Amino acid sequence: MIKKIFIYTFFIGICFFSLQSTSAANITVNPGQSIQSAVNHASSGDTIIVNDNHNQSYTYNESVIINKKLNIIANGKVSIDAKNSNSAALTVYSGGSGTSIENFKVAKTNYAIVICDAQNCLIEHNSISGVSLVGIQFYGDITNSRVYYNNITGLNAKQGNGISFEDGTVSDNTIYGNTIRNFLNGILFNDKSVNNIIEKNRVYSTDYTGAGIYTTDNSNNMQILSNEVIGARDGIAVQKMGSGMACNYLISGNVVKNNVNGFWIQLTGSKILKNTATSNKVSGLDITGSYNTIEYNTATGNDNCGISLGRYSSADHNLVSHNVLSYNIAGINSASRGSTISYNTVTFNKNNGIISVANNVTIVGNIINNTARRIIAEGTDVTCQS
Repeated sequence: MIKKIFIYTFFIGICFFSLQSTSAANITVNPGQSIQSAVNHASSGDTIIVNDNHNQSYTYNESVIINKKLNIIANGKVSIDAKNSNSAALTVYSGGSGTSIENFKVAKTNYAIVICDAQNCLIEHNSISGVSLVGIQFYGDITNSRVYYNNITGLNAKQGNGISFEDGTVSDNTIYGNTIRNFLNGILFNDKSVNNIIEKNRVYSTDYTGAGIYTTDNSNNMQILSNEVIGARDGIAVQKMGSGMACNYLISGNVVKNNVNGFWIQLTGSKILKNTATSNKVSGLDITGSYNTIEYNTATGNDNCGISLGRYSSADHNLVSHNVLSYNIAGINSASRGSTISYNTVTFNKNNGIISVANNVTIVGNIINNTARRIIAEGTDVTCQS
């Protein structure tokens, strides 16, 4: 019995020692020390805490390279200035998958934070300013990354991107709660993009250039939810660059105002729901595509159309229903064949309520008041019961 107890106790001791020896460590960096040196000496899974100067601002002049999974957290008023404008302040390569970067201030560089082929990264609560090209740049194949609550300001409203995904397959990433100012494009997905969520971001543009949120035709199953875009050329843009067509989007609850176009989108099989487009210089929602559901949107005070539907095919089968369109030049202007325009409230538009120049259209159940010309239907085989 004594022998058995000794063996069991010895085994427990070995297990406890093993767990202690492999646990992650906290490493502290203080003013005058090097963040890169701490990274080099850290083990995967460690946390590096970068301190300010006793509650006073402190700037580390480094371009930090990360090739292992680390949590790098600024404690207090901590800034990083890159060594030169052509290098990022923080760069994470594939070996750094799973890395988090939190609470830093980054300024005066072309690129602030760059993620290259690294997965599962968290970029959170950073303040980025004076960036000439890209605030947070993702290159290569990127999955399951999260960009939360960053404040990103560009140097020139006619160039650069606030948050950008390029040159790879981009899937299952979440861009949430960021504030982006003074870039050509606020948030850009520019290649193969699948199952990404863009939610509750605020994009403030100037000079009516670029897009607040931009994706291309090589994308699907994207969710663009409850964002606000002001002052861009196109508030939310889904553009057809090649032979494909973006599909299976959910665009819901967004507010776009004081842009040239509120929405400038080309989609198929998607839902555009409960968005608000106000005081845009051309159209509130300009949509081209097929089998889209466009419902419960509000478009008011736009200088041309509340909703404009372009022709895509010989039978688009879009549904435009239960929208509120008022104080535009025209409520709805459609060239979409085989589509249905139903149960919309169209009031106080300056010239026209509903214009349809397409064939095989159903116009039914709409409320049209206080508009010079209620319905103009110039196509053939039009069912009109409004």
